[in-house]
Amino acid sequence: MNTKTLRRNRILIALAMFVLLLSACSSDVEILSVTASGDGTRLELSLNSCNRTYDVSVEEADGVSVHVVDAKTESPVRLGGEDCGDVWTFTLAQPLDDRPLIDTATGREVPVTYDPWNQYLYSEDEYRDALAATVACIAEGDPEASASVAESEEGPCLVVDLPELGDGESGSNVAHDCEVEHLSPLRR
Repeated sequence: MNTKTLRRNRILIALAMFVLLLSACSSDVEILSVTASGDGTRLELSLNSCNRTYDVSVEEADGVSVHVVDAKTESPVRLGGEDCGDVWTFTLAQPLDDRPLIDTATGREVPVTYDPWNQYLYSEDEYRDALAATVACIAEGDPEASASVAESEEGPCLVVDLPELGDGESGSNVAHDCEVEHLSPLRR
């Protein structure tokens, strides 16, 4: 082999190693969580990007692909500590419906939680039934707590008044467990 061919091969090997290194560095889950509006048109991404400058690109097709890159280095945003959260909100041209949301930095589908409920899969009557079941569950499990269904601009919502535990704190594992049992399935 001549010197020119060796130099070219070394450059190609170095380039391939650099690409592999970049791939390995971007294997972390970049998008921590996604919350969608009930109708699936507005998405809120929680990013652990430590307040860095980042660019987000969204591509809608059979799925919704989201790519978050550090604006200065053009590499995938790396995860930081627990207190490094940023939120990015955007509106889709079409509701998310049953399309997967893909984090292109990892290639993984990101689970989406709907707030207040997934209106694509469940009707308002089904949500009201789940709220009523939650209220009954709380009343049965914690007689000192009170719960009711109220109306808000977004529709029906759960209102819970928990007993005081002292020192101004209040809480009830029962209320949380009841919400997880009856409401969480409608938020997926």
